[in-house]
Amino acid sequence: MKLTQEENQKYLQLAALDVPLKGQLVTPEEVASSLLFLASEESSFTNGEILVVDGGQSLTTDKYDDYATFLKREF
Repeated sequence: MKLTQEENQKYLQLAALDVPLKGQLVTPEEVASSLLFLASEESSFTNGEILVVDGGQSLTTDKYDDYATFLKREF
């Protein structure tokens, strides 16, 4: 099942509510800034780490619907 633009936007808005630090989903620019840091000399002592760039969303309880369940809904 493919989501319409409206359905996808609704899901993304629900997911953004679950991001405690910013109340929004990560932007491509924020991800790019993190990548640039990792590629810079400033990160020379950073190794063996997984950098999560999600504004704290991975720390939440996922109060919004599971994406797979959301896709199965009848609209």
